[in-house]
Amino acid sequence: METKQKGGKLEKLRRSFNFDNSFYVEPVGRAGGLALWWWQSININVENFSKNFINVIVKNDEGRPWRCNFSYGSPYNEGRAKVRETLKNFNREEAVAWCCIGDFNEVRFQHKKGGEFFSRLRLSLT
Repeated sequence: METKQKGGKLEKLRRSFNFDNSFYVEPVGRAGGLALWWWQSININVENFSKNFINVIVKNDEGRPWRCNFSYGSPYNEGRAKVRETLKNFNREEAVAWCCIGDFNEVRFQHKKGGEFFSRLRLSLT
């Protein structure tokens, strides 16, 4: 999840939900920041990360690995192509199952985003 918080602030919350493990990518200023929490019974190895991804290998009960990518897409048009290209390259080397979860910030139509609607609403209320 995007946190907009430093990892230290999130630890109390993580413990209240009884998660055993955590991995954080610190935010840049007041934007971004990622957190991944999991229980000890899940075998996760963080392979790499960036401000947009936490990329892990998970081993199931039979010991077969699979990849999971937790993503936060760029909120800016100019950054989205790079995020998509990076996603395409994650699983090229290995033939393992792959799951990709996240907020890709890919909105097909501006009116679906909500920002324009709320801007007009704010203007009409003033």
